[in-house]
Amino acid sequence: MTIPVACQNADSLLLIKAKIELKNGNFSKSRDYAEKVIQTNLTNSDAYIVLGQAYISSIDSCFKYEFDKGMVYCLAVQTFEKAASLTTDSVKKSNALNLAKLYSNYFFDPSVYHHIDWPKEGEEFLIENWINKKTIVHYYKIK
Repeated sequence: MTIPVACQNADSLLLIKAKIELKNGNFSKSRDYAEKVIQTNLTNSDAYIVLGQAYISSIDSCFKYEFDKGMVYCLAVQTFEKAASLTTDSVKKSNALNLAKLYSNYFFDPSVYHHIDWPKEGEEFLIENWINKKTIVHYYKIK
């Protein structure tokens, strides 16, 4: 499927806006712009990268608990993996997979907190706050 040039230009402009908002710490606005690109072009891997970066960038300022931060990393990694699956550009694919690999090292480690009954690996978990999206639970594993 060929994307019309006007849509490509609009997508480029929206991605620039998303990156500016991300740089300014406006994570939900950055997400909104990236999601607008995805709505018009489901295969735009760049939009998924920006979306994952918005999730990662918000962790320290928006999430207090280590478990919640770990779940945001899960969502970001899933988003980077989605970006990799959508592109045939080897550099973009490699970049997305490297981001996924890097941030999977920050998954929550439940062995540190023995006294709490955490959700099971593979279950869905709703990340609240500005993200308000479900992710699949993954835990840190020594590699």
